[in-house]
Amino acid sequence: CRPQWEVQNIAGWTFGALPEQIDVRGKYGWTGVAYPGLQVTDDKINLHLFANPREAALSHREGVAALYELVFADKIKQLQKNIALKGDLKSEAARIGAPRQLEESLLRRVKDDLFSRSWRRPEEFQAHAEKIGAEILPYGQQVLSAITPVIKSFTDADNTLQKLMQKNRGNAPVLQFLNNTLAEAKKLVPVVFPQLYPFDRLRHLPRYLKALAIRAERGSLNPAAARTKLQEAAFYENLYQAITGKMTATASEEKKSRVDELRWMIEEYKVSLFAQELKTAYPVSPKRLEQVVSEIDRILC
Repeated sequence: CRPQWEVQNIAGWTFGALPEQIDVRGKYGWTGVAYPGLQVTDDKINLHLFANPREAALSHREGVAALYELVFADKIKQLQKNIALKGDLKSEAARIGAPRQLEESLLRRVKDDLFSRSWRRPEEFQAHAEKIGAEILPYGQQVLSAITPVIKSFTDADNTLQKLMQKNRGNAPVLQFLNNTLAEAKKLVPVVFPQLYPFDRLRHLPRYLKALAIRAERGSLNPAAARTKLQEAAFYENLYQAITGKMTATASEEKKSRVDELRWMIEEYKVSLFAQELKTAYPVSPKRLEQVVSEIDRILC
C-alpha cells in the first residue's frame, strides 16, 4: 500500500486526484484506514500516508501551499522586493523588531492567505493557480498598506514611553509602570504581527497603541489611579488566560471564535478605562465581559 501512495520529492501536481482516506489491506485482508496527504519535510514535498485525519489535513494544506510556492517562485521573488521596508518605515519597524523578520512575516501572510488550501483534485489546484496569479503582487501591497499605520502608531507610542522614562528616571515605581506598558505594546504588536491578525483587526491596533500611550502619560502623573484600573482589567485578563489554558486543539470553531472575541473585548475595555476619548468599537462593560465568559463556559468543546 505504501509504495503505491507514498512519493518523495514532488515538484508539481503529478499524482492525480487524492482521496481523503483509503482502506489499508495486508496479507490477511483489510487492516484499517489511512489518510493520504502532502507533507513538507526538509524543504521537500512528499506524498505521505497518515494515521491521523487531523494531522493529514493540516499537513496537506501546508503541502498544497508549498506546491504553489514552486509554481509562483518568480512572483514570490518579485514580491519580496516589493514589500521590502525602506527609509523611515524601515527604521520605525526596527522599534518592533528586526525589519527582515517583519518582512518575512508579511510574506508569510500573503502565502497563507493565497496559497493555503485543501485541494485534492488537480483541476481545483490549477483553477486556483490561474485565479491568484495576478493577485499576488497587489495583495502584498494591500498587506503592507494595512500594517504601515500600525508600525507608525507603535513608533509614536514608543516615543511617548521613552520620553516619560527619561523624565521619570529617578522614580522606580513609575519606571516599572512604564516598562510594563511598553511590554504590553510589544506583546500586542510582536515582530510577526502581519501574519497574526486579519485586516479588520489590524485597523484597530493603532487605537489600542494610542490608548497605551495615553495610559502611560496619565499613569505617570497618577500611578494610584492607573493601578486601580489595571487591576480591573487584570481580572478579565486572568479569566481569559485561564480559559485559553484549558483549551484543547480539538476545541470547536464556535468556542475558538468566542474566546477570540473575549480577548478583543478586554482590549476595548482597557480603552474605555484609560482613554475614553478614543471611544470603543462597540459598547463594552464588566457585565458584557462576564456574559461572554458565561457563554464560553456553556460551550462544551
